[in-house]
Amino acid sequence: MSKEETPTKDLSYYKSNAEEDYISTPISVLRYISELENNAQHREKKVVQEALEVLEDWHNSDLTELKEIVRIEKKVENFLRKHE
Repeated sequence: MSKEETPTKDLSYYKSNAEEDYISTPISVLRYISELENNAQHREKKVVQEALEVLEDWHNSDLTELKEIVRIEKKVENFLRKHE
């Protein structure tokens, strides 16, 4: 069976192996894994926060432009009323 044909093992397989190997795993390795996970979560939160800020800026600028359009439309309407 080639590498591409090898079935992906399910989560319970990996859990079983992890439980068996946990006892002999040095604490430094476990700590390193925890730190990597924390770092990845921190980076993910930062990316999400930056994306939200970009969307908020875009939304706010879009609202500002919309308000300006409405303001100009009102001026045009007032001008047309005065000159009917």
